Amino acid sequence: MENKNMFYYTNTEKNDDIKLTKGPLNKQAIVFLIGWLGINVIAYLVSFITSLFVEIPNPEIDKEAYNLVISKITGPMQFITYFITLVALLSVLGLPLLKRIFKDFTKLEKIGKGIVYGFVIIGVSMFYGMIAQKLFPNLTDNENEQAVTSMINSYPVLSAILSIIFAPICEEITYRFGLFGLGNRKSKYLGFFLSSVVFALIHANFFVDSVEKLLIELVNLPIYMLSGFILSYAFYKEESLVTSMTAHAVNNLIAFCSSLLIPAGVALHVF
Repeated sequence: MENKNMFYYTNTEKNDDIKLTKGPLNKQAIVFLIGWLGINVIAYLVSFITSLFVEIPNPEIDKEAYNLVISKITGPMQFITYFITLVALLSVLGLPLLKRIFKDFTKLEKIGKGIVYGFVIIGVSMFYGMIAQKLFPNLTDNENEQAVTSMINSYPVLSAILSIIFAPICEEITYRFGLFGLGNRKSKYLGFFLSSVVFALIHANFFVDSVEKLLIELVNLPIYMLSGFILSYAFYKEESLVTSMTAHAVNNLIAFCSSLLIPAGVALHVF
Protein backbone atom coordinates (compact mmCIF):
# COMPACT_ATOMS: atom_id res chain seq x y z
CA MET A 1 0.00 0.00 0.00
CA GLU A 2 1.30 3.46 -0.86
CA ASN A 3 1.68 6.16 1.75
CA LYS A 4 -1.32 8.33 2.43
CA ASN A 5 -1.37 11.94 1.43
CA MET A 6 -3.37 14.46 3.47
CA PHE A 7 -4.96 15.78 0.27
CA TYR A 8 -6.14 12.59 -1.41
CA TYR A 9 -6.34 8.82 -1.23
CA THR A 10 -4.44 6.64 -3.66
CA ASN A 11 -6.23 4.08 -5.77
CA THR A 12 -4.11 1.33 -4.23
CA GLU A 13 -5.46 1.85 -0.74
CA LYS A 14 -7.87 -0.73 0.56
CA ASN A 15 -11.30 0.56 1.52
CA ASP A 16 -10.94 -0.64 5.12
CA ASP A 17 -7.73 1.40 5.49
CA ILE A 18 -9.45 4.70 4.74
CA LYS A 19 -10.19 6.66 7.91
CA LEU A 20 -13.23 8.86 7.35
CA THR A 21 -12.70 10.88 10.54
CA LYS A 22 -9.31 11.97 9.21
CA GLY A 23 -10.01 12.12 5.51
CA PRO A 24 -8.17 14.06 2.82
CA LEU A 25 -8.09 17.79 3.56
CA ASN A 26 -9.18 18.97 0.12
CA LYS A 27 -12.26 16.75 0.06
CA GLN A 28 -13.24 17.68 3.62
CA ALA A 29 -13.03 21.37 2.80
CA ILE A 30 -14.84 21.10 -0.53
CA VAL A 31 -17.77 18.99 0.70
CA PHE A 32 -18.23 21.33 3.65
CA LEU A 33 -18.32 24.35 1.37
CA ILE A 34 -20.73 22.62 -1.01
CA GLY A 35 -23.04 21.47 1.75
CA TRP A 36 -22.95 24.69 3.75
CA LEU A 37 -22.44 27.53 1.29
CA GLY A 38 -23.03 25.78 -2.01
CA ILE A 39 -26.52 24.61 -1.10
CA ASN A 40 -27.55 28.25 -0.60
CA VAL A 41 -26.12 29.17 -4.00
CA ILE A 42 -27.87 26.21 -5.61
CA ALA A 43 -31.12 27.13 -3.84
CA TYR A 44 -30.84 30.70 -5.15
CA LEU A 45 -30.25 29.50 -8.71
CA VAL A 46 -33.17 27.07 -8.53
CA SER A 47 -35.36 29.84 -7.13
CA PHE A 48 -34.26 32.24 -9.87
CA ILE A 49 -34.93 29.72 -12.66
CA THR A 50 -38.31 28.89 -11.13
CA SER A 51 -39.25 32.57 -11.09
CA LEU A 52 -38.70 32.68 -14.87
CA PHE A 53 -41.47 30.13 -15.39
CA VAL A 54 -43.77 30.77 -12.43
CA GLU A 55 -45.46 34.11 -11.86
CA ILE A 56 -44.94 35.05 -8.22
CA PRO A 57 -47.29 37.75 -6.87
CA ASN A 58 -45.92 40.79 -5.07
CA PRO A 59 -46.29 40.07 -1.32
CA GLU A 60 -46.88 43.77 -0.59
CA ILE A 61 -49.85 43.79 -2.96
CA ASP A 62 -51.38 40.36 -2.39
CA LYS A 63 -49.76 38.53 0.51
CA GLU A 64 -52.30 35.70 0.48
CA ALA A 65 -51.69 34.91 -3.19
CA TYR A 66 -47.93 35.17 -2.61
CA ASN A 67 -48.03 32.69 0.28
CA LEU A 68 -50.16 30.30 -1.77
CA VAL A 69 -47.72 30.26 -4.69
CA ILE A 70 -44.69 29.95 -2.41
CA SER A 71 -46.27 27.01 -0.57
CA LYS A 72 -46.76 25.22 -3.90
CA ILE A 73 -43.25 25.72 -5.27
CA THR A 74 -41.14 25.42 -2.10
CA GLY A 75 -41.35 21.62 -1.92
CA PRO A 76 -40.21 20.92 -5.49
CA MET A 77 -37.51 23.60 -5.25
CA GLN A 78 -36.13 22.08 -2.05
CA PHE A 79 -36.16 18.64 -3.62
CA ILE A 80 -34.26 19.82 -6.70
CA THR A 81 -31.78 21.77 -4.55
CA TYR A 82 -30.93 18.79 -2.36
CA PHE A 83 -30.75 16.45 -5.34
CA ILE A 84 -28.19 18.67 -7.09
CA THR A 85 -26.27 19.07 -3.82
CA LEU A 86 -26.24 15.31 -3.27
CA VAL A 87 -24.87 14.66 -6.77
CA ALA A 88 -22.19 17.31 -6.25
CA LEU A 89 -21.14 15.90 -2.86
CA LEU A 90 -20.93 12.32 -4.12
CA SER A 91 -18.93 13.47 -7.15
CA VAL A 92 -16.40 15.26 -4.95
CA LEU A 93 -15.96 12.29 -2.62
CA GLY A 94 -14.72 10.11 -5.46
CA LEU A 95 -14.77 6.36 -5.98
CA PRO A 96 -12.39 5.20 -3.18
CA LEU A 97 -14.31 7.09 -0.50
CA LEU A 98 -17.68 6.05 -1.90
CA LYS A 99 -16.60 2.39 -1.85
CA ARG A 100 -15.47 2.83 1.75
CA ILE A 101 -18.79 4.40 2.75
CA PHE A 102 -21.07 2.03 0.88
CA LYS A 103 -19.21 -1.02 2.18
CA ASP A 104 -20.54 -0.14 5.62
CA PHE A 105 -24.08 -0.56 4.29
CA THR A 106 -23.34 -4.29 4.15
CA LYS A 107 -22.42 -4.32 7.84
CA LEU A 108 -25.53 -4.83 9.97
CA GLU A 109 -23.61 -3.77 13.07
CA LYS A 110 -23.01 -0.28 11.65
CA ILE A 111 -26.67 0.10 10.70
CA GLY A 112 -27.89 -1.38 13.99
CA LYS A 113 -25.81 1.05 16.01
CA GLY A 114 -27.12 3.86 13.83
CA ILE A 115 -30.68 2.89 14.74
CA VAL A 116 -29.73 2.94 18.43
CA TYR A 117 -28.15 6.38 18.10
CA GLY A 118 -31.27 7.56 16.26
CA PHE A 119 -33.47 6.57 19.19
CA VAL A 120 -31.02 8.22 21.58
CA ILE A 121 -31.52 11.48 19.65
CA ILE A 122 -35.29 11.04 19.85
CA GLY A 123 -35.13 10.36 23.60
CA VAL A 124 -32.91 13.37 24.26
CA SER A 125 -35.12 15.60 22.09
CA MET A 126 -38.27 14.49 23.87
CA PHE A 127 -36.70 14.97 27.31
CA TYR A 128 -35.51 18.45 26.41
CA GLY A 129 -38.87 19.20 24.80
CA MET A 130 -40.74 18.33 28.00
CA ILE A 131 -38.49 20.62 30.04
CA ALA A 132 -38.86 23.44 27.51
CA GLN A 133 -42.65 23.11 27.50
CA LYS A 134 -42.70 23.31 31.29
CA LEU A 135 -40.61 26.47 31.28
CA PHE A 136 -42.36 27.99 28.27
CA PRO A 137 -45.94 26.60 28.10
CA ASN A 138 -46.80 28.50 24.90
CA LEU A 139 -43.64 27.49 23.08
CA THR A 140 -44.03 26.42 19.44
CA ASP A 141 -41.73 25.08 16.72
CA ASN A 142 -39.15 27.42 15.25
CA GLU A 143 -39.41 28.71 11.69
CA ASN A 144 -37.35 25.86 10.26
CA GLU A 145 -39.64 23.23 11.73
CA GLN A 146 -42.76 25.14 10.72
CA ALA A 147 -41.48 25.25 7.14
CA VAL A 148 -40.72 21.51 7.24
CA THR A 149 -44.18 20.72 8.61
CA SER A 150 -45.84 22.86 5.95
CA MET A 151 -43.88 21.11 3.20
CA ILE A 152 -44.73 17.67 4.62
CA ASN A 153 -48.43 18.52 4.55
CA SER A 154 -48.23 19.86 0.98
CA TYR A 155 -45.83 17.28 -0.51
CA PRO A 156 -45.68 14.21 1.75
CA VAL A 157 -43.92 11.94 -0.79
CA LEU A 158 -41.29 14.47 -1.85
CA SER A 159 -40.79 15.46 1.79
CA ALA A 160 -40.30 11.84 2.84
CA ILE A 161 -37.57 11.32 0.23
CA LEU A 162 -35.99 14.66 1.10
CA SER A 163 -36.00 14.28 4.88
CA ILE A 164 -35.31 10.55 5.21
CA ILE A 165 -32.83 10.04 2.35
CA PHE A 166 -31.41 13.24 0.84
CA ALA A 167 -30.98 15.35 4.00
CA PRO A 168 -29.25 12.66 6.12
CA ILE A 169 -26.78 11.84 3.34
CA CYS A 170 -26.03 15.46 2.41
CA GLU A 171 -25.79 16.77 5.96
CA GLU A 172 -23.72 13.89 7.31
CA ILE A 173 -21.21 14.23 4.49
CA THR A 174 -21.12 17.99 5.04
CA TYR A 175 -21.03 18.28 8.83
CA ARG A 176 -19.52 14.98 9.91
CA PHE A 177 -17.04 14.04 7.15
CA GLY A 178 -16.44 17.67 6.19
CA LEU A 179 -16.66 19.92 9.23
CA PHE A 180 -15.98 17.41 12.00
CA GLY A 181 -13.09 16.03 9.96
CA LEU A 182 -11.60 19.51 9.55
CA GLY A 183 -11.86 20.24 13.27
CA ASN A 184 -10.59 16.79 14.17
CA ARG A 185 -7.29 17.60 12.47
CA LYS A 186 -6.60 19.95 15.37
CA SER A 187 -8.56 18.22 18.13
CA LYS A 188 -11.54 15.89 18.37
CA TYR A 189 -13.08 18.36 20.83
CA LEU A 190 -12.87 21.11 18.23
CA GLY A 191 -14.47 18.71 15.76
CA PHE A 192 -17.35 18.04 18.14
CA PHE A 193 -17.79 21.72 18.92
CA LEU A 194 -17.77 22.95 15.33
CA SER A 195 -19.97 20.22 13.89
CA SER A 196 -22.53 20.54 16.71
CA VAL A 197 -22.74 24.35 16.81
CA VAL A 198 -22.76 24.95 13.05
CA PHE A 199 -25.27 22.13 12.56
CA ALA A 200 -27.54 23.86 15.08
CA LEU A 201 -27.10 27.31 13.58
CA ILE A 202 -28.07 26.24 10.05
CA HIS A 203 -31.43 25.12 11.44
CA ALA A 204 -32.11 28.44 13.16
CA ASN A 205 -33.20 31.84 11.92
CA PHE A 206 -32.28 34.81 14.09
CA PHE A 207 -33.45 37.40 11.57
CA VAL A 208 -36.99 37.44 12.92
CA ASP A 209 -39.36 40.33 13.48
CA SER A 210 -40.19 39.92 17.17
CA VAL A 211 -38.62 39.10 20.53
CA GLU A 212 -41.09 36.22 20.91
CA LYS A 213 -39.90 34.56 17.68
CA LEU A 214 -36.28 35.10 18.70
CA LEU A 215 -36.97 33.37 22.01
CA ILE A 216 -38.51 30.42 20.14
CA GLU A 217 -35.38 30.12 17.99
CA LEU A 218 -33.09 30.25 21.04
CA VAL A 219 -35.07 27.69 23.04
CA ASN A 220 -35.17 25.28 20.09
CA LEU A 221 -31.46 25.71 19.34
CA PRO A 222 -30.16 23.21 21.96
CA ILE A 223 -32.19 20.39 20.37
CA TYR A 224 -30.26 20.76 17.14
CA MET A 225 -26.98 21.20 19.01
CA LEU A 226 -27.49 18.04 21.08
CA SER A 227 -28.54 16.13 17.96
CA GLY A 228 -25.46 17.36 16.11
CA PHE A 229 -23.24 16.23 18.97
CA ILE A 230 -24.78 12.74 19.07
CA LEU A 231 -24.43 12.38 15.30
CA SER A 232 -20.80 13.50 15.50
CA TYR A 233 -20.15 11.05 18.32
CA ALA A 234 -21.71 8.22 16.30
CA PHE A 235 -19.52 9.11 13.32
CA TYR A 236 -16.36 9.39 15.44
CA LYS A 237 -16.97 6.36 17.65
CA GLU A 238 -17.97 3.99 14.84
CA GLU A 239 -15.71 5.50 12.16
CA SER A 240 -18.70 5.27 9.83
CA LEU A 241 -20.85 7.75 7.95
CA VAL A 242 -23.41 4.97 7.52
CA THR A 243 -23.94 4.90 11.28
CA SER A 244 -24.53 8.64 11.55
CA MET A 245 -26.62 8.67 8.35
CA THR A 246 -28.80 5.88 9.74
CA ALA A 247 -29.21 7.70 13.06
CA HIS A 248 -30.13 10.89 11.19
CA ALA A 249 -32.61 9.04 8.98
CA VAL A 250 -34.24 7.23 11.94
CA ASN A 251 -34.82 10.52 13.74
CA ASN A 252 -36.24 12.15 10.63
CA LEU A 253 -38.46 9.17 9.85
CA ILE A 254 -40.08 9.19 13.29
CA ALA A 255 -40.27 13.00 13.38
CA PHE A 256 -41.78 12.95 9.88
CA CYS A 257 -44.48 10.50 10.95
CA SER A 258 -45.17 12.39 14.17
CA SER A 259 -45.57 15.69 12.28
CA LEU A 260 -48.46 14.12 10.36
CA LEU A 261 -50.16 12.92 13.53
CA ILE A 262 -49.15 15.18 16.42
CA PRO A 263 -49.75 18.94 16.83
CA ALA A 264 -46.75 21.24 16.60
CA GLY A 265 -44.33 21.28 19.49
CA VAL A 266 -40.65 21.05 20.30
CA ALA A 267 -40.46 17.34 21.09
CA LEU A 268 -39.30 15.98 17.71
CA HIS A 269 -37.58 17.79 14.88
CA VAL A 270 -36.83 16.91 11.27
CA PHE A 271 -33.34 18.14 10.44
